[in-house]
Amino acid sequence: MTDRLVRPTAWVGAPWMRGGRDPVRGLDCWGLVLLCLPGVPDYAGDATARAELARATVEGWADPRWRPLAAPRDLCLVMLDRTHAGVWWRGHAVHATETDGVRADPARDLARLGFPSPTFLEWVP
Repeated sequence: MTDRLVRPTAWVGAPWMRGGRDPVRGLDCWGLVLLCLPGVPDYAGDATARAELARATVEGWADPRWRPLAAPRDLCLVMLDRTHAGVWWRGHAVHATETDGVRADPARDLARLGFPSPTFLEWVP
């Protein structure tokens, strides 16, 4: 899937920064996705593209490069809600939040944290 495997949990504890693409200075949720899933497009500078991504993943609008998964698997994209993404790793959603930076939440806690229906996708360029 990728030429360099970096466990998403390696970035746990990195600070949050809006538009962040550097684990030392800070990451936002998509910056984390970019570190873990090479080749995925960076939607940061384009609000329209981000809205389309959210619609594509949550409402089922088909961008053929994103393939829905019936069940999560390691290193897939997890859309936690319409605007918040992360990477799935060993039963955890690894994602970046404004309050905590990069964190890893087990599947059993997602509903309690406000993410009752995550969507799982794989990138197929």
